[in-house]
Amino acid sequence: MVMGGGNNVESAYMSQVVGVGNTVKGNQAKNDKNEWVTDTSKTDIKDYDSEKSSQYNYVDGFQNELTNGKHDYIIGSNNKVSGDSTDKNQSNIVFGDNHELTDQKNNVMSAPRAA
Repeated sequence: MVMGGGNNVESAYMSQVVGVGNTVKGNQAKNDKNEWVTDTSKTDIKDYDSEKSSQYNYVDGFQNELTNGKHDYIIGSNNKVSGDSTDKNQSNIVFGDNHELTDQKNNVMSAPRAA
């Protein structure tokens, strides 16, 4: 379910996104410029891949980014949670603003952080 404006959701299953300008993507890999792009080398984008598709996530707020996440909860603004796979990036709870997690599991982050 996606509600709000300007939200971008791709390869995300059983996830909820509410707010403005949030991005939730699965099946992503970093390119030579260290940017996240859709990985079509091993699977068609239309295919569900339990290791790469974002799933069971909740994102609420403004300008949050979740890449390759599983069971992640993000509430706030300007948070970035990403990982090379859902196995490396899962079960994180981010409550606040301006947090960044990469390839992390089982973290709880709260309170705003300076931008």
